[in-house]
Amino acid sequence: MTRECSNAVQIQKSLKVNDDIEVSASTVRRALKRNGLAAQVKRKKPLLSKKHREKCLNFAKRYKDWTVSDWNKVVWSDESKFQIFGSDTRQYCWKRPKDPLQDAHVKPTVKFGGGSIFPPQSSDLNPIEHLWNDIDRHLRALDIEIRGKDMLWEQISNVWNETTLEACSKLIETMPERINDVIKAKGGYTRW
Repeated sequence: MTRECSNAVQIQKSLKVNDDIEVSASTVRRALKRNGLAAQVKRKKPLLSKKHREKCLNFAKRYKDWTVSDWNKVVWSDESKFQIFGSDTRQYCWKRPKDPLQDAHVKPTVKFGGGSIFPPQSSDLNPIEHLWNDIDRHLRALDIEIRGKDMLWEQISNVWNETTLEACSKLIETMPERINDVIKAKGGYTRW
């Protein structure tokens, strides 16, 4: 837990312990904001175990000298899940906007089945994962109610067909920067 998030928890606990002082949640939020923290929705990222972090870091170190030209020769793939119904509950945390992403700022997700060797199970190193996230955001922004798998597939196809080669190329061009960020984070979470 980051210092900022743990401080918020400690403040909240100390308020409950002391019967002589009552402070509202809005007072706590104002104090956090005054100290440069902002409430943010936790980013969904794959759960990174110690083993995953080591693999990501080793992968990043192995390919740290690759150029965009090298990355353009990679065949990228990914699996993604699109959900029609169900709750996608949001969890919040407090974070300074420019601070690096920490474990406490992430809502870990787990994919069952399948797997991947290249790159190691980390969306930070797979630009296609970000493309699917963009498609998901676009679908959620549509002013229609998607009913059934056929309609969902049709809408995904429409959004995919609107995706330009330039958008894909821009994501691949970020690979050297992604690799450096993973090395700086020692295989942990990055802004990507």
